[in-house]
Amino acid sequence: MSDIHTVTELPAGLAIYESGASLGNLSPHYGNSEKAKSRQEALYAAADCIPLVIYDSAHHVLALVHLGWTGTSYGLYAEVLKYMSHEYNTQPADCFYYLGPSIKEDSYRKESLALPLQTKEWEPYVSEKAGDYTIDLQGYVVDNLKRCGANPDSIRISCHDTGDPASDYLSPHRANNHNDPEGRNGLLVVMR
Repeated sequence: MSDIHTVTELPAGLAIYESGASLGNLSPHYGNSEKAKSRQEALYAAADCIPLVIYDSAHHVLALVHLGWTGTSYGLYAEVLKYMSHEYNTQPADCFYYLGPSIKEDSYRKESLALPLQTKEWEPYVSEKAGDYTIDLQGYVVDNLKRCGANPDSIRISCHDTGDPASDYLSPHRANNHNDPEGRNGLLVVMR
């Protein structure tokens, strides 16, 4: 399971580097401080994985969560919400959620599935198309956020598909399958 790093005094971007997490494999990060009440910025790097932003406006708490299929399968989003509830009295129904640019079902194709994706829980989110499996990671995350108590009207999903060959976003999936350049995309989150 990923480590959870609480950011209280330093700008979140600096704390990410100081925590020892690499930009390619970020753990969840939170910001809640006096500085955050004026303005705090966090730069988050992801590629095809979902950059999930959770914002609790009642307690001015921000969480950035890196959700690939592994962290998603192990319920990282639920662990973050539990942590926020315990540490900050956050209520999932009072939060705003944003799923940033990431790979979409039509682009997320695999020849075979890892064991966690072969469970009954994932069945509605995995389909067979043209000899490959497609994975609806966003659908899985959204449905499970709702099960955790998120208000459906407070969930927003980016329309950008990082895996689409016509996309300007960087994508390891495209790099592996279409010889495109590999890298990470930045998501800047600002609290005022």
